[in-house]
Amino acid sequence: MIFEEEGFQQQRLMRLPPELVERASGLAVCQDILATDLGHFPEAARHVVHRPQGCSQHILILCVSGEGWCRINGHRRRRIPAGHIVLIPEGTPHSYGAFVQNPWRLYWVHFTGERASTYLELLDADSDGSPKNVSGLTDICEAFETLWQVREEGGSEPGLMRMSAELSRLLVMIHGHLRTGNASLGTEERIQRVVVQMREGVATRYRLQDFAQSAGVSTPHFCALFKAQTGVAPMTYFSRLRMRVAAEWLEGSSETISKIALNVGYQNPFHFTRAFRRAHGCSPRDYRKQVRGVITSEENDES
Repeated sequence: MIFEEEGFQQQRLMRLPPELVERASGLAVCQDILATDLGHFPEAARHVVHRPQGCSQHILILCVSGEGWCRINGHRRRRIPAGHIVLIPEGTPHSYGAFVQNPWRLYWVHFTGERASTYLELLDADSDGSPKNVSGLTDICEAFETLWQVREEGGSEPGLMRMSAELSRLLVMIHGHLRTGNASLGTEERIQRVVVQMREGVATRYRLQDFAQSAGVSTPHFCALFKAQTGVAPMTYFSRLRMRVAAEWLEGSSETISKIALNVGYQNPFHFTRAFRRAHGCSPRDYRKQVRGVITSEENDES
């Protein structure tokens, strides 16, 4: 086995050397499907991969927590939230990486074989790289861990065959946990998932369609569900959330107004100030003075 360092803390990475890949090609089980690369990145800040010519194997990525993104075959960039997989067919141009504000934790595997494309079909892989929502995240992670454990036997023919068997079991398990259209999610869980996404990504420039995708429903249906649950429209809720977070920054930090604007998703400080004034009735600078004036007064009363 080959283990390589790519700079992520506590990462695990395995690549089969070419001689083992060649040996596996002569084994019946491995001819069907073979894991050539396998990894786990518990922390992957600044993780970015660009492959304009694609990869010689199929790729499966599981986002365990945080968020990532992918762009496949020239289609628009898509967000990969926690509890989702993305599949990239061999030879397909692609790029992917971690969100800066909330970087993903992920498992991934590269695989090939005569029946590998059958597994892609089983998992409903799309040409545009649409992420797939999965349930049973703990079970799937354990299956990845089992595949990792048997890698130590990968230098022998029985070990290579067991790796292929465990990979097949993993892919079939994921198929069993696919949530088509998030059909198994209740309304409250759908909306709560989006609210968490909003809170963790206040600096991200989300579109309404992104939230609807996370909820697994059409955009008009999502808007109706969200307003019924919260009493306001989704983007209004997101804007108000940003202003609440901005107020917390102003109260508890010495960051500049421009920096706080960036922290809540505003590239232009003027636009941020205008939005903040609408929400709080005063400018960010005046808000900070008022709050800190109250704090100073209370501290003086206690002394």
